[in-house]
Amino acid sequence: MWWRITTVLLGIGSLVAFVAAFYVVILEKEAHEERLNAVRDQRQHDQEVAKTAPPAEPELDVNGQSPTMTWASEPPLWLALPIACSVGRDCWIVNYVDDDPGPGREDFMCLDMSYDGHKGTDFALPNIAAIDRNVPVLAAAPGRVMGTRNNMSDISFRETGRDAIAGQECGNGVRIDHGDGWATQYCHMKLGSVLVSTGQQVERGQVLGAVGLSGLTEFPHLHLTVNRDGAVVDPFKGVDGGPECGPGAAPLWQKDLQEVLTYRAPKLLDLGLASRSVSRSEAEQGIPQPSTLPAKGEVLIVWMRIAGVRRGDRAEVSIAGPDGEVFQSDWTAEKTEIIRFQYLGKRTPAGGWPTGRYTARIVLSRDGAVTADRTVETTLE
Repeated sequence: MWWRITTVLLGIGSLVAFVAAFYVVILEKEAHEERLNAVRDQRQHDQEVAKTAPPAEPELDVNGQSPTMTWASEPPLWLALPIACSVGRDCWIVNYVDDDPGPGREDFMCLDMSYDGHKGTDFALPNIAAIDRNVPVLAAAPGRVMGTRNNMSDISFRETGRDAIAGQECGNGVRIDHGDGWATQYCHMKLGSVLVSTGQQVERGQVLGAVGLSGLTEFPHLHLTVNRDGAVVDPFKGVDGGPECGPGAAPLWQKDLQEVLTYRAPKLLDLGLASRSVSRSEAEQGIPQPSTLPAKGEVLIVWMRIAGVRRGDRAEVSIAGPDGEVFQSDWTAEKTEIIRFQYLGKRTPAGGWPTGRYTARIVLSRDGAVTADRTVETTLE
């Protein structure tokens, strides 16, 4: 008698646990959809604002070349944006496909925003803290899920070593078959975030999971690889030829992404004002800008993380306070760096800084063309 009662209770407990787990999955999917809808609403708002905004300044072109994508013919596969973010505002393309078949590196603009053998396009978040936002990864085109991985930790390979991720360099990810030999692969996703399963049909724009830090990576980003019959295809080039330097005759990106994915470098990922020294690892984690800083801190500095730096790129950095300019410096890059971290400023004078509002500004440029201009503010008290 008692064993029957115990068996019934265990069965009820298992059923309750199953139902609870089911609702957790449903709630997680709904949360992803809510975040996606918010991003879409913001994007629609940005598009409406853009209709009344002045035309883009010509200095956004690179090295005198126009990076604007045009389509001489329809591509065999249209790709939507694979990440729910505002490119250039809270995410950035930091690496392109390496189109150089040899040991060197060359992106589609015949520049060097890639690394040797890189097979995809990298959309980076500003810092590791942004992983907590669960930025959705989206299916770039409709198709059938070929495979997934969802059990790898979000940790830089600099901490684990390459051997620990051998054979799993993509990290948590999804691979989708689009038919006619076309496939896309989405890598470095957040642990436990993958929402689709092998064999499932997905639609363009459907949430696959969230951006993370799994696999062979040292910063949070989505890596998108496009394949045709097993060969890598640069989505900015397509397969229908085109100029040697610049977008191909039929790039794979949808036409509404023409302005969104304009080639711009260098890119400002993150910056802030601080009253103490800031380490690279702290900046990578993400440092919220405090509304106030001590007027008698050890220093007053502006720190920055910049992506896509190459030799000759320039930065103008300044700090201004209630009594005028406090600090000004210019620097010119001496080498190519995928991500550069730096801080500049002054030691605090005896007696401290005058109290009040302080503003730091950084202007990035390449060959005289401004690619980023941003400010950050705080109050010293």
